[in-house]
This record gives sequence, structure tokens and C-alpha cells, in this order.
Amino acid sequence: MKSIQMARTSSFSIVAFLIALAAFGQNNGPTHFTSEVEGIVLDRPAHFVQLTPVNYSSLEAVKKNGKLELAISLPGDITQRVENFVNKVKSAEKLNPFDPLDIDITVEFVHISNQEINDTVKGYGFYYQEFRRNNDLKGWGKVRSVAHPNFRVRFTPQKTGSWTCSARVKVKGVEEVLVSPEIEFEVVRSELPGFLKVSENKHYMEVDGELFLPLGMNMPTQGGPGTGFRSTGANPAEYATYLTKLEDLSNSGGNYFRYMTTPWTTEVEFEVLGDYSDRLTQAWEMDQVVEKCEDLGLRIHWDMSYMTQLTYIGVFGLYFWDWTDARDSMCTCELLPKWFDNDIGFCYHTDEKYGVETVDEFLTSKDLIRFYQNRLRYMVARWGYSTHIGVLELYNEINYSGVLFGLTDDCQLDQASQYKPYFNDSSYVRKLSDWQIEMGRFLKEDLKYFDHPYCVNFGGAPNYATPDELPYDPEDGASLACGDVAYFSEYVDIMSYNDYYRWPNKFEYQHGDLIKMKKFAKKQGFEEVDYEKPLLYSEVGMGQHGCDDVFTFRQLFVMSPFTGAAGPGMPWHYNNNMPEYDSIRRRELGWGIMPVVDKFFSDVPLNRGDWQSGFDLRRDEMAELHYLTEGKRAQRAVAVINNRTVNRYTMRETWCDENPDKCDCDLQGRELEMYPDVYESALAFDWNDKRGVGGQMLKVSGLQFTSKYTIVYYDGLTGDFVMETTKWTDAFGNLKLKYPELADIPEKEGGAANGSMLLVKIFKKELESFSTELE
Repeated sequence: MKSIQMARTSSFSIVAFLIALAAFGQNNGPTHFTSEVEGIVLDRPAHFVQLTPVNYSSLEAVKKNGKLELAISLPGDITQRVENFVNKVKSAEKLNPFDPLDIDITVEFVHISNQEINDTVKGYGFYYQEFRRNNDLKGWGKVRSVAHPNFRVRFTPQKTGSWTCSARVKVKGVEEVLVSPEIEFEVVRSELPGFLKVSENKHYMEVDGELFLPLGMNMPTQGGPGTGFRSTGANPAEYATYLTKLEDLSNSGGNYFRYMTTPWTTEVEFEVLGDYSDRLTQAWEMDQVVEKCEDLGLRIHWDMSYMTQLTYIGVFGLYFWDWTDARDSMCTCELLPKWFDNDIGFCYHTDEKYGVETVDEFLTSKDLIRFYQNRLRYMVARWGYSTHIGVLELYNEINYSGVLFGLTDDCQLDQASQYKPYFNDSSYVRKLSDWQIEMGRFLKEDLKYFDHPYCVNFGGAPNYATPDELPYDPEDGASLACGDVAYFSEYVDIMSYNDYYRWPNKFEYQHGDLIKMKKFAKKQGFEEVDYEKPLLYSEVGMGQHGCDDVFTFRQLFVMSPFTGAAGPGMPWHYNNNMPEYDSIRRRELGWGIMPVVDKFFSDVPLNRGDWQSGFDLRRDEMAELHYLTEGKRAQRAVAVINNRTVNRYTMRETWCDENPDKCDCDLQGRELEMYPDVYESALAFDWNDKRGVGGQMLKVSGLQFTSKYTIVYYDGLTGDFVMETTKWTDAFGNLKLKYPELADIPEKEGGAANGSMLLVKIFKKELESFSTELE
């Protein structure tokens, strides 16, 4: 340790000497430094690149898994050209700090091990500007930093011990690579958690070797639903309110949420291609979101792009944040142009030099791919350091890109004119697939960025329509048989889709979707490593509703982890984001389910071993069983039993009858005709109800033959103990469950445990408890 200490002291002394020498050189004529390192030229005047710590006063105790932020000083002439660009100084030399072709800053962090095998991690410099929120919370003020320059690099060391780092700067028009003096820092142990990783069994996620079960929801953006309709975007007050909502989620037991980078909030590039200068306030606000999550212990499922930019006329009526601007021929209605005075369109379409007419061209243009990759590089450089970003999800519901609507005379979407290329044109499907794969390749091969799992997202479960069957209806999910292979790319770590299937057999279909998708991949010749990946339901629910006293919201959390997914699906913000459905009581009731699920799975090591999902259904379809067994011939299993007659229709609140137009629990017309009669009235029953020959029991398969198991039942919505029993498996390893009564309401009246759902833990009788370690 003494030699390391001496080296550190020596390194710090050298830096101090060089700084002093530089200052001397500036005041007393040119001083030159010479290096013989091949390809690197340091023989130049003493205006060199320098790294200085921002968030540490001393580099002798940098925390493992914590942020190390360094400021990057550049020669004065280069800095001036950058500031000319950011401040839009006319007739001045400029360098775009957001384009690596103009200025490319990389920092190599080298871990020095005792075995002399050094790990090197590359970081990327990014342009930063400090802001403050104005007192009226209507705008931002720029904060001038005297201590630190505007270029920064952020790095999270994942190993203790000695590290060194140095910056290399390539500047357009400058032949030599500018190099900073090397600095050394020491990383010490800390209690800070590491990055979220895909577990070794490839089905779940973990942090520091422990199962991480995501518990949270879509809290997609700052501001209410009206924010997206304003051309000005969110203001500081909405960002501040959002941080308070994150506190509410954490206090309720949540550990995860899905955040969307929308053009009216923290998107860094919308109006001007390749120039983020006017959006540095939004980038600063994203800093606040990430830092808040670090304080609260929340992880972000980061959806890095929102789909409106790639829709010609904004889905959901988000006209100001779509592909087109007011000058486009397709934007015609009697109210134009007044409605669209501030509508400027997406820069990948409107840029005078590189803009293209169609989304198809956007997906294939080499220039636009480069600009989009610059954007990704900036985002991971600035925020990818954080262990509290969980998953990088490239694009929300990308299969709904390229959507075209006509407008009525009063500027409403003409639904009858809707055209979705992904479900009509197999060539578009393949372009989209290639584009998502290329972005993953860029992150992992070009940037060497591996800290966060890379995820692709689609709206709806996968479909298997062939090119001959296009146009495809219903329009849903990844078009696997039309050539979208993004799910099975080596660069994709996690698959996700958004599921709003409405019927009570929702979870049966989710379980089947995952099995079907893997069988398809195997049949197509993909290797197992390409399709054995975690699946996340990035959005799940029935749409925006508040008609069932948030029963559906709670049911989703309890049921979805048993379908084979990597955890509970994420509903949409308090179950919806409509103010009339939001209240403190509803929120507390809904969010109160998260600690129940967390406690149940706390001793279930899903991230270790080979957990298999299974499903069983009563013959009358009134109850279903989803279960997870720990490998073949399992000694342990967990399960959920659900009364399907208790559903969004039978649980609808009385106001629905008076306001059917606002209540999507109230089925009418053709919908009601399609609804199975068995689900239209809530009924109470148990395993013995209407048994007949063979009974109505539900069974768990895949256990050990003719073995005695302990079965413990808990209330599905409260987690309270209900009963414990024992039973033998049959000669095939099937365990038939004699479950207690499933009530016809979510919770039994009078506070008694056991409502319409039961959580179940099953373990061999000779084990002391479910959590007993197996040999």
C-alpha cells in the first residue's frame, strides 16, 4: 500500500507542477512539453487539456459505485469556438460540442490490479451548463461557474483500488490529439448498490447478485396530460412537482418506474438537428431526476425516445411534437395556420440539409443514423454513469412509428384515415428491425457501453402474420414472421412490450405469448442465447380508467410476475393520469400492493437456478393457476390462484352506470356479446365446487414424484396468512391444490384474510421452510 500511496502523491505533485508551469508559461512566454508516445503530440504551448474533480475535494477516497465527475479544461481558442457555437455568435469560428466530428473527447479510466492486468473503461466528455430554477418556477437562470469549465465526464468505478485516467481530445482542423496529464484516484468500498444486471439464468434481473424485482409503474413525464399539447413544454414547477411524486412512489414501497424522454420535457434534440444548446435546461432537469432517484433508491426504466416524433400527425393529438410542421401539406384543416403558429416539426424531417420526407428514409439515412447515435452517445455520457438507471429502452412502441392520420376541418384526428406502415409493409418491418439492432451495436461495439441492459419495446404482444397476410389486423406487437428480429439480436438484453388486452384471460395469454415466442425463435434457427432473455411488460393494464376501485391495478402487480416475466408489469401512473380518477385514497390503495408483492418474493431466489413458469385452468374457466417451479422435479414452487369472475366488469363502480361514456369497465354492444357469460357475475367457490368426475382442482406440475409437500396460502391483496396444509404429489410429479374459498370480492368483508386471489408457497415437507437453503 505504501508504494501506491507514494505513486499517488507523486501523481498529484506532477499535476500541481504542470498547472503551475502552465500558469508561468502563460505569463512569461511559451513553454513546451514533449512526449514520445506514438501518435500523440504534446509538444505545444502550455495551454493543455486538464482534468479536475468536481464532486470530490480529494481523490484519495472515491466511492465504489458512486459518481466521479471531472471537469475538462481545453485550450482557450478551442473553448472560445465552442462558446461561439452554443451562444450562436454570428460570423465567428465555431465548434459543435455535440458532434464528435467537431470535437471528440474520450477519457480512459484504467484500473491497476496487483496481477498487472489492467481493466480499461472509456468515458465520453459532454458539454454541460449549470442552471437554477427561477423563484416563480416559470423559467431557468444560467449559473456561471468560475471553478469548473463546461465540459465534463462522469464515471462510476465498480472496482476498489487504484485507478488512473487521462483525456484525449480530437478537434476538427487540429492534426494532433490533445492529451491531458494522467491523474490517479483511489476507489474505496461503499454501501452504494451496483448496476442492475440480467441474472445468470437469463430470465430475471439482479443487483449485486441479489434478485431485483421491479415494483413500480409508468410515471412517464413531467406535467399533466395537457403538457404535450403546448409548444412551450414543461416549466420548472412541473419538474419540481414530479420529484415530489417520485418521493410518493418510494414511500409507498416502489423501487422502479418507467420514464419517457419526451420532446416537451427532457429530450435534448427536437428543434435543431445535432444542436442541444437550447435544450440544456431540460438536460439539467434530467440531472435532477437521476440524482433524486439516487437519493430515494429508485431505479429508472429509461425509455429514451417517445413515439410521437416518428408519427406524421401526432398520436393522441400531440401535434406540436410530431414529425410534421405547419408547412407540411398533410397538416391541413380550417383552423390552420393559427393552431400551429409555433409548430416546427421534428428536426430529422425539417433540417434544411439532412432532413428527409419520410420515416422510412430516417431509418436508412447514414447521416441521420449518425446524428441519432450522437444523441445516444450524449445521453449515456451524461446519465449512463448512474446505477439508478436500470434499463435503456430505445423507443416506446416503435411499431407505431410512421403512422399517418388525416385531419378533420376542426383539426381532430381522422381515425378512419389511419395508416400504420409496420402492419402493411414488410420492408418497413425489416428497416425498423435493422435500425434498432444498429443502435444496440453502436452502444456495445462502438461505445463499448455495457453497464445497462439494452431493451427494445413494442406496442402489444408479438404477432406472427406473414408478408402474404398484410395488411395485418389487429395491429399488434412485433411482427416476427415479417422479419423483425430485434428481440433475438445479440445486442438486445431484454425484450419488452406494452399490453392492454382487456379480457379476464389476460394472464393466460401472456404466459402463452412468451412460450410461443421462444418456440418460434427456435424454429427459425436462432440460438438459445438469442431468445432466452428477460421479458418485461413496460406498460400493462386496461387503459385509462378508474372504474373498479383500482382492483385491476392491484391484480396486475400480483398476477404478472407468475407469467414468466421478469417481474410485475408497469401500469400507467396511478392506474391512469386523468385528474378525475386520481386521489390520495386511490393512490394509497393501489400502491399499497407493492410491499405485499415484495414481501412474498423476498425469499424466492428467482435469479438463481432454472425457474419454469406453468399454467393451469379449471374446466369451467372460473379460476386460473400460474406458478413458477425451481427447475425440473422441483423441491420448491410459488403460485397465484385467481378467481376470474372477479374482474374489471364485475368490479365496476356504480358511477359507471350513469357515465358509460367515461367508464371502460362498462361493456356495451359487440363487446358485451364477446364477453364470456361466466365472467359477467362475480361468484365465490373453492376447489370442491361443482367437482364432478375429476374435480375442479388446479394442479402444479414439475415437482418430485410421490413426495410430500407443505402448501401455505396467503391472501393475494394483503399478504396475510390464510392456511397451511400438506399433500402428496402423484406418480407424475403433479400436486393438486385444495384451495380455500375464492371470494366474489377482492377482499373479504370484516377484515378476514382471503379474497379473490391467493398467493401460494410450496416446498417439500422435509425442508424447514420455503427459505431453507437447498443442498
